[in-house]
Amino acid sequence: MRYIQATNFYRAQVVALCEKNKIKVPDMGMILVAVDDDGIVHGVAALKLAYQFEPLIADEPVIAMRLASMIEGSAITTGAESILTLVDGNKEDNIDVFTKFGFKVTDVGFTVLEKSLVNKDK
Repeated sequence: MRYIQATNFYRAQVVALCEKNKIKVPDMGMILVAVDDDGIVHGVAALKLAYQFEPLIADEPVIAMRLASMIEGSAITTGAESILTLVDGNKEDNIDVFTKFGFKVTDVGFTVLEKSLVNKDK
């Protein structure tokens, strides 16, 4: 088995494998495939870069809106198609701030898991 970065050569197999497993086909980021000696794809993994607000705080709403606009502009110039934010369920005021800026509350049906890649005790 070889583990390589996917190319367009494997695209049809990646699409078929994702559809078979009823998951969204990765379309950006780094996509890796597991390929046997006959060129058959047996696995797919993708690393998608996400743009996330964290934090957005300000003394006045106008300052928050200006900062948010600047972050949005920066994300657009680097190719982002969307921005996300995670809001504590107990912070309704924060949800209100982000919806006023154009965010939509979405139930993605997923549990968010995080793995730290650095030892913070150093």
